[in-house]
Amino acid sequence: MGSTASDALLVSTDGAVRTLTLNRPARLNALNGDLNQALGVALDEAEADDDVRVVVVTGSPRLDGRPCFSAGGDVKAQAEGGAAALKERSHDLVRDIAGAYSGDYLAMQGGRANFRRIETFPKIVIAAVGGVCVGGGLELALACDLVVVADTAALGDPHVTLHSFTSGGGLTNTLARLVGVQKAKELVLLGGTVDGREAVRIGLANRVVPEGSLAAEAGKIAAAVAGLDPVAARMAKVLANAAPDIDRERGLRFDALAWSMEMTLRGGQYRGAAQFLAEREERRDQHA
Repeated sequence: MGSTASDALLVSTDGAVRTLTLNRPARLNALNGDLNQALGVALDEAEADDDVRVVVVTGSPRLDGRPCFSAGGDVKAQAEGGAAALKERSHDLVRDIAGAYSGDYLAMQGGRANFRRIETFPKIVIAAVGGVCVGGGLELALACDLVVVADTAALGDPHVTLHSFTSGGGLTNTLARLVGVQKAKELVLLGGTVDGREAVRIGLANRVVPEGSLAAEAGKIAAAVAGLDPVAARMAKVLANAAPDIDRERGLRFDALAWSMEMTLRGGQYRGAAQFLAEREERRDQHA
Protein backbone atom coordinates (compact mmCIF):
# COMPACT_ATOMS: atom_id res chain seq x y z
CA MET A 1 0.00 0.00 0.00
CA GLY A 2 1.33 3.44 -0.90
CA SER A 3 1.02 6.83 0.74
CA THR A 4 -2.22 8.51 1.65
CA ALA A 5 -3.68 11.20 -0.58
CA SER A 6 -2.29 13.99 1.57
CA ASP A 7 1.17 12.38 1.81
CA ALA A 8 1.24 13.59 5.43
CA LEU A 9 1.15 9.94 6.44
CA LEU A 10 2.83 7.07 4.64
CA VAL A 11 1.14 3.68 4.92
CA SER A 12 2.79 0.35 4.15
CA THR A 13 1.95 -3.27 4.91
CA ASP A 14 4.24 -6.25 5.39
CA GLY A 15 2.22 -9.38 6.06
CA ALA A 16 0.18 -8.81 9.20
CA VAL A 17 2.01 -5.59 10.14
CA ARG A 18 0.76 -2.16 9.02
CA THR A 19 3.26 0.70 9.38
CA LEU A 20 2.11 4.32 9.64
CA THR A 21 4.89 6.84 9.08
CA LEU A 22 4.38 10.47 10.09
CA ASN A 23 5.66 12.33 7.03
CA ARG A 24 6.14 16.07 7.49
CA PRO A 25 9.95 16.16 7.66
CA ALA A 26 10.20 19.90 7.03
CA ARG A 27 8.13 20.46 10.19
CA LEU A 28 9.70 17.66 12.26
CA ASN A 29 6.57 15.57 11.67
CA ALA A 30 4.49 18.04 13.68
CA LEU A 31 0.85 17.06 14.05
CA ASN A 32 -1.40 19.35 12.02
CA GLY A 33 -4.95 18.92 10.76
CA ASP A 34 -4.01 16.96 7.64
CA LEU A 35 -1.78 14.55 9.52
CA ASN A 36 -4.27 14.00 12.34
CA GLN A 37 -7.03 13.35 9.83
CA ALA A 38 -4.86 10.95 7.80
CA LEU A 39 -3.89 9.10 10.97
CA GLY A 40 -7.54 8.69 11.94
CA VAL A 41 -8.42 7.31 8.50
CA ALA A 42 -5.44 4.93 8.58
CA LEU A 43 -6.52 3.59 11.97
CA ASP A 44 -10.02 2.98 10.61
CA GLU A 45 -8.57 1.06 7.67
CA ALA A 46 -6.23 -0.99 9.86
CA GLU A 47 -9.06 -1.93 12.20
CA ALA A 48 -11.29 -3.00 9.29
CA ASP A 49 -8.57 -5.14 7.68
CA ASP A 50 -8.67 -8.59 9.29
CA ASP A 51 -5.25 -9.42 7.85
CA VAL A 52 -3.65 -6.65 9.91
CA ARG A 53 -2.69 -7.83 13.39
CA VAL A 54 -0.26 -5.11 14.50
CA VAL A 55 0.21 -1.41 13.73
CA VAL A 56 3.60 0.32 13.97
CA VAL A 57 3.74 4.12 14.24
CA THR A 58 7.01 5.86 13.37
CA GLY A 59 8.32 9.07 11.79
CA SER A 60 10.15 10.09 8.63
CA PRO A 61 13.70 11.44 9.03
CA ARG A 62 14.32 15.18 8.98
CA LEU A 63 15.30 16.78 5.69
CA ASP A 64 18.96 16.48 6.72
CA GLY A 65 18.55 12.76 7.34
CA ARG A 66 18.52 12.81 11.13
CA PRO A 67 15.84 10.59 12.71
CA CYS A 68 12.64 12.16 13.99
CA PHE A 69 9.41 10.89 15.50
CA SER A 70 7.37 14.04 16.07
CA ALA A 71 7.83 17.50 17.57
CA GLY A 72 4.19 17.49 18.70
CA GLY A 73 1.41 19.85 17.69
CA ASP A 74 2.19 22.31 14.91
CA VAL A 75 2.02 25.45 17.04
CA LYS A 76 3.60 27.57 14.29
CA ALA A 77 0.88 26.60 11.81
CA GLN A 78 -1.79 27.45 14.38
CA ALA A 79 -0.24 30.86 14.99
CA GLU A 80 0.07 31.58 11.27
CA GLY A 81 -3.59 30.68 10.71
CA GLY A 82 -4.72 34.01 12.09
CA ALA A 83 -8.35 34.91 12.72
CA ALA A 84 -9.77 32.20 10.46
CA ALA A 85 -7.93 29.48 12.35
CA LEU A 86 -8.98 30.98 15.69
CA LYS A 87 -12.62 30.97 14.60
CA GLU A 88 -12.41 27.34 13.54
CA ARG A 89 -10.62 26.48 16.76
CA SER A 90 -13.49 28.00 18.74
CA HIS A 91 -15.82 25.44 17.17
CA ASP A 92 -13.35 22.66 18.02
CA LEU A 93 -13.20 23.89 21.62
CA VAL A 94 -16.95 23.49 22.04
CA ARG A 95 -16.72 19.89 20.83
CA ASP A 96 -13.63 19.27 22.98
CA ILE A 97 -15.26 20.57 26.15
CA ALA A 98 -18.42 18.57 25.48
CA GLY A 99 -16.37 15.44 24.84
CA ALA A 100 -14.26 15.89 27.97
CA TYR A 101 -17.32 16.56 30.11
CA SER A 102 -19.20 13.51 28.82
CA GLY A 103 -16.16 11.23 28.77
CA ASP A 104 -16.59 10.73 25.02
CA TYR A 105 -13.01 11.45 24.00
CA LEU A 106 -13.72 10.32 20.44
CA ALA A 107 -15.99 13.36 20.12
CA MET A 108 -12.92 15.52 20.63
CA GLN A 109 -10.90 16.65 17.66
CA GLY A 110 -7.56 15.91 16.05
CA GLY A 111 -4.73 14.42 18.04
CA ARG A 112 -6.73 13.89 21.24
CA ALA A 113 -9.17 11.61 19.43
CA ASN A 114 -6.30 9.67 17.86
CA PHE A 115 -4.45 9.23 21.16
CA ARG A 116 -7.55 7.83 22.83
CA ARG A 117 -8.34 5.74 19.76
CA ILE A 118 -4.92 4.08 19.90
CA GLU A 119 -5.25 3.36 23.63
CA THR A 120 -8.52 1.52 22.99
CA PHE A 121 -7.60 0.14 19.55
CA PRO A 122 -8.56 -3.54 19.18
CA LYS A 123 -5.12 -4.42 17.81
CA ILE A 124 -1.66 -3.94 19.26
CA VAL A 125 0.07 -0.66 18.37
CA ILE A 126 3.85 -0.22 18.62
CA ALA A 127 5.71 3.11 18.56
CA ALA A 128 9.17 3.10 16.97
CA VAL A 129 10.76 6.31 18.24
CA GLY A 130 13.92 7.86 16.91
CA GLY A 131 15.09 11.45 17.29
CA VAL A 132 12.73 14.15 18.58
CA CYS A 133 9.65 12.91 20.43
CA VAL A 134 8.18 15.74 22.48
CA GLY A 135 4.82 17.21 23.44
CA GLY A 136 2.08 15.76 21.30
CA GLY A 137 4.64 13.43 19.74
CA LEU A 138 5.28 11.91 23.15
CA GLU A 139 1.53 11.73 23.79
CA LEU A 140 1.18 9.76 20.56
CA ALA A 141 4.04 7.40 21.43
CA LEU A 142 2.79 6.73 24.95
CA ALA A 143 -0.72 6.01 23.68
CA CYS A 144 0.78 2.95 21.98
CA ASP A 145 0.99 -0.42 23.70
CA LEU A 146 4.74 -0.87 23.29
CA VAL A 147 7.41 1.78 22.80
CA VAL A 148 10.77 0.98 21.20
CA VAL A 149 13.28 3.84 21.25
CA ALA A 150 16.65 4.55 19.71
CA ASP A 151 19.42 5.33 22.18
CA THR A 152 19.76 8.80 20.66
CA ALA A 153 16.05 9.65 20.91
CA ALA A 154 14.98 12.75 22.86
CA LEU A 155 11.70 12.44 24.77
CA GLY A 156 10.10 15.22 26.78
CA ASP A 157 7.20 17.58 27.44
CA PRO A 158 7.87 21.27 26.67
CA HIS A 159 4.25 22.41 26.83
CA VAL A 160 4.63 24.54 29.97
CA THR A 161 8.19 25.77 29.46
CA LEU A 162 7.91 26.66 25.76
CA HIS A 163 4.23 27.37 25.18
CA SER A 164 2.92 28.43 28.60
CA PHE A 165 0.07 25.95 28.61
CA THR A 166 -0.34 22.38 29.79
CA SER A 167 -0.90 19.34 27.63
CA GLY A 168 -4.49 18.77 26.62
CA GLY A 169 -4.05 15.20 25.43
CA GLY A 170 -3.44 13.58 28.79
CA LEU A 171 0.36 13.70 28.80
CA THR A 172 0.79 15.00 32.34
CA ASN A 173 -1.54 12.34 33.66
CA THR A 174 0.17 9.62 31.62
CA LEU A 175 3.64 10.68 32.75
CA ALA A 176 2.61 10.60 36.41
CA ARG A 177 1.22 7.09 35.98
CA LEU A 178 4.32 5.80 34.21
CA VAL A 179 7.21 7.48 36.00
CA GLY A 180 5.67 8.72 39.26
CA VAL A 181 4.45 12.15 40.30
CA GLN A 182 7.83 13.67 41.20
CA LYS A 183 9.56 12.63 37.98
CA ALA A 184 6.55 13.72 35.95
CA LYS A 185 6.67 17.19 37.52
CA GLU A 186 10.39 17.37 36.75
CA LEU A 187 9.79 16.58 33.07
CA VAL A 188 6.89 19.03 32.81
CA LEU A 189 8.23 21.95 34.87
CA LEU A 190 11.85 21.84 33.72
CA GLY A 191 11.06 20.91 30.13
CA GLY A 192 14.14 18.82 29.50
CA THR A 193 14.39 15.63 27.50
CA VAL A 194 15.64 12.13 28.27
CA ASP A 195 17.48 9.86 25.87
CA GLY A 196 16.44 6.34 24.98
CA ARG A 197 18.31 4.58 27.77
CA GLU A 198 16.93 6.90 30.43
CA ALA A 199 13.45 6.56 28.92
CA VAL A 200 13.60 2.80 29.46
CA ARG A 201 15.08 3.18 32.95
CA ILE A 202 12.29 5.43 34.20
CA GLY A 203 9.48 3.55 32.46
CA LEU A 204 8.69 5.68 29.39
CA ALA A 205 9.74 2.96 26.93
CA ASN A 206 9.99 -0.81 26.78
CA ARG A 207 13.22 -1.32 24.88
CA VAL A 208 16.19 0.73 23.65
CA VAL A 209 18.34 -0.12 20.65
CA PRO A 210 21.10 1.59 18.67
CA GLU A 211 19.72 4.21 16.29
CA GLY A 212 20.46 2.14 13.19
CA SER A 213 18.61 -0.89 14.57
CA LEU A 214 15.32 0.82 15.42
CA ALA A 215 13.30 -0.24 12.36
CA ALA A 216 14.58 -3.81 12.49
CA GLU A 217 13.85 -4.18 16.20
CA ALA A 218 10.36 -2.71 15.85
CA GLY A 219 9.72 -5.07 12.94
CA LYS A 220 10.95 -8.04 14.95
CA ILE A 221 8.67 -7.22 17.87
CA ALA A 222 5.72 -6.54 15.56
CA ALA A 223 6.17 -9.90 13.83
CA ALA A 224 6.27 -11.68 17.20
CA VAL A 225 3.09 -9.96 18.39
CA ALA A 226 1.38 -10.60 15.03
CA GLY A 227 1.91 -14.31 15.64
CA LEU A 228 -0.09 -14.25 18.88
CA ASP A 229 -3.69 -15.27 19.16
CA PRO A 230 -5.54 -11.99 18.36
CA VAL A 231 -8.23 -12.48 21.02
CA ALA A 232 -5.66 -13.20 23.72
CA ALA A 233 -3.51 -10.23 22.66
CA ARG A 234 -6.47 -7.87 22.67
CA MET A 235 -7.67 -9.12 26.03
CA ALA A 236 -4.19 -8.72 27.54
CA LYS A 237 -4.21 -5.10 26.34
CA VAL A 238 -7.63 -4.45 27.88
CA LEU A 239 -6.67 -6.04 31.20
CA ALA A 240 -3.38 -4.16 31.47
CA ASN A 241 -4.94 -0.81 30.55
CA ALA A 242 -7.74 -1.28 33.11
CA ALA A 243 -5.50 -2.39 35.99
CA PRO A 244 -4.37 1.06 37.26
CA ASP A 245 -7.96 2.28 37.54
CA ILE A 246 -9.50 -0.58 39.52
CA ASP A 247 -8.76 -2.17 42.88
CA ARG A 248 -6.96 -5.49 43.17
CA GLU A 249 -10.08 -7.57 43.90
CA ARG A 250 -11.97 -6.19 40.90
CA GLY A 251 -8.90 -6.67 38.76
CA LEU A 252 -8.67 -10.34 39.66
CA ARG A 253 -12.35 -10.82 38.91
CA PHE A 254 -11.94 -9.06 35.57
CA ASP A 255 -8.98 -11.31 34.78
CA ALA A 256 -10.92 -14.47 35.66
CA LEU A 257 -13.89 -13.35 33.58
CA ALA A 258 -11.64 -12.68 30.58
CA TRP A 259 -10.03 -16.11 30.93
CA SER A 260 -13.44 -17.78 31.08
CA MET A 261 -14.52 -15.97 27.94
CA GLU A 262 -11.37 -17.00 26.07
CA MET A 263 -11.75 -20.62 27.12
CA THR A 264 -15.40 -20.60 26.04
CA LEU A 265 -14.40 -19.31 22.62
CA ARG A 266 -11.92 -22.19 22.32
CA GLY A 267 -14.34 -24.84 23.50
CA GLY A 268 -12.55 -25.20 26.82
CA GLN A 269 -9.38 -26.50 25.21
CA TYR A 270 -5.82 -25.40 25.95
CA ARG A 271 -3.55 -25.19 22.97
CA GLY A 272 -0.27 -27.00 23.33
CA ALA A 273 3.01 -25.42 22.26
CA ALA A 274 3.20 -27.56 19.12
CA GLN A 275 -0.28 -26.50 18.00
CA PHE A 276 0.47 -22.86 18.71
CA LEU A 277 3.67 -22.93 16.66
CA ALA A 278 1.97 -24.77 13.80
CA GLU A 279 -0.82 -22.20 13.62
CA ARG A 280 1.67 -19.34 13.73
CA GLU A 281 3.72 -20.82 10.89
CA GLU A 282 0.55 -21.34 8.88
CA ARG A 283 -0.38 -17.67 9.27
CA ARG A 284 3.10 -16.59 8.23
CA ASP A 285 2.94 -18.82 5.15
CA GLN A 286 -0.39 -17.27 4.19
CA HIS A 287 1.11 -13.77 4.28
CA ALA A 288 4.46 -14.68 2.67
